[in-house]
Amino acid sequence: MTDPKYPRERDLIPHYEAHPQYYSPVPRVMSALIQAFPLDMGAIRTVLDVGCGDGRLSLWLAQHYEIAATGVDYSPTRVAKATATLGASNLPCTFVCQDLHRYLEDCGATYDLIAAFEVLEHLETPSEVVRRCRDLLTDNGSVVGSVPKNMAYVAHLQVFKDVGEVRRRLSPNRIFKDESHWYCQWFKP
Repeated sequence: MTDPKYPRERDLIPHYEAHPQYYSPVPRVMSALIQAFPLDMGAIRTVLDVGCGDGRLSLWLAQHYEIAATGVDYSPTRVAKATATLGASNLPCTFVCQDLHRYLEDCGATYDLIAAFEVLEHLETPSEVVRRCRDLLTDNGSVVGSVPKNMAYVAHLQVFKDVGEVRRRLSPNRIFKDESHWYCQWFKP
């Protein structure tokens, strides 16, 4: 069951504005993904970080792998924090405050990697967003993302109860799990 306080994506905006901080173990998650999925980090030049929040994944990828990152989030507070953290660092990052659906329709760019961590469960139509992301991949690119295991009532519009449900609803090419999440990878169709 989803959180009844938030029946639509737009209803989540006040929640995110009120909670601009969140914990995200980027180095641990990325290390696990690089080991579990075929991610040639040396070949990745561009990344789209959907639901980028405060930009920590985009900034980490730019700093550690010299990847040009674009982060998109609809929370002005979080995008402002990402932009402030970027500051004058000369890291190749751009942060955009925009509705994800509109960005995916209008961006016109392609990406070597699209990251969707801790965002799909907050969307009304996550499979449609994954489809749109896959369409924006370069030929050898991939989408990687995560969804929490059976976690309702924390501003989630979607709950994924088991791995079968993740496979049916999101159709990943690859999947692995840890104690609290399913991690997925999708390739260009």
